[in-house]
Amino acid sequence: MVLDNGKNIFKLSVLGMSLFIVLSLYNRATWGASFSYVAIPSALLVLAGISNKVYIRLESLYLIPFFLIYFFSTATSQYVEMKSDIITFAIFIVVLIITSSINFTNKELKIIIIVYLIVSLSGSINIIYNWFRHNYIQYWLQRSSFKFLGKFKDPNYVLAFSAPASILSVFVFLNTKKNKFMRIFSGLNFLLCAFSCLCAGTRAGMLSILVSILLIIIIVKKITKRTKLKILLIISICILIGVLFILNFYNKYALERMFHDDDGSGRLEIWKSALSVFKNNPLFGGGFNSGSSVSLITNSFSTHSIFVDILCDSGVLGLLFFIMYFITNCLKCRKDNIEFQLVLGCAFLIPMFFINGFNTTTLYFPLIILSVFSSYCRKHNYLSLVRF
Repeated sequence: MVLDNGKNIFKLSVLGMSLFIVLSLYNRATWGASFSYVAIPSALLVLAGISNKVYIRLESLYLIPFFLIYFFSTATSQYVEMKSDIITFAIFIVVLIITSSINFTNKELKIIIIVYLIVSLSGSINIIYNWFRHNYIQYWLQRSSFKFLGKFKDPNYVLAFSAPASILSVFVFLNTKKNKFMRIFSGLNFLLCAFSCLCAGTRAGMLSILVSILLIIIIVKKITKRTKLKILLIISICILIGVLFILNFYNKYALERMFHDDDGSGRLEIWKSALSVFKNNPLFGGGFNSGSSVSLITNSFSTHSIFVDILCDSGVLGLLFFIMYFITNCLKCRKDNIEFQLVLGCAFLIPMFFINGFNTTTLYFPLIILSVFSSYCRKHNYLSLVRF
């Protein structure tokens, strides 16, 4: 369905995706945004799919047994009871299946990419501004974060959204030659996002950016060796500056947190507690949020990992169907495009290992954006997508 004489910016699918991106960051949820925050763009995406009679991608149907396993494990759980979140989970599944089956054009995806980079840049500026104003989310650690309508978001969730955008910016910067504005914009987006990681003190964000850049150097064939050496030199300088920044501006407590994980929120201990649910229910898991329920009782913290959640809540079968969905919908593409999907996939996945966010936009936005990129890259060269 198209509004206003067919202009791409008013196409329902593009409008829905753009609003989904904006509302994934601009909301008052401290952690991952639940369905209520993105209900309108989700409805637009479903309406766009239905009105255009999209052909449902068969691989996306792996989500149905994934949901059914969650439903069964929750209904028979000894740890949790069935709650309304199973309904929003089902709705998100429908949105994912329909959206991943929409074929966006090059122009439409470029609009979506620009929206994503702008929203990400605004988030980085927000974090940096709060840090310079000494408006910290944790004063004893001097960590700043994104603040919207008077409420801070957890910085790990903000960078789970922004860090992949910085990597997408690197692809735009390296492949755009004539459009000087886009080169400056994409380069600035990467640098400010990297600096916002330091201001927010988020290790997951830093790791996502660093590993993804190293992957670009190692596996991306469409970049010359000379360019890769330049990237390596720039990244080495950035790491040196980052270390000096940490040593000079982080206080004692922040330094201990940055280089050690043996305090009360040590993730290894949390994961060990949560995984007791999986050990007792290896096939189907213990039900929706069962891992976090147990770790909250034993360690006073939720699991701090979407993937530990999936394993504990739905067992080996649930994790298997999720992996099958991810590979066939988020990574599948032409052979010459796999480097692009792998790097972005890595950038999105790494933060998920260290934060909760199952059944929120923290999980669903990466799946949606990677799916639509995968759909495009099955037929077209990804360079046409990142070259402005």
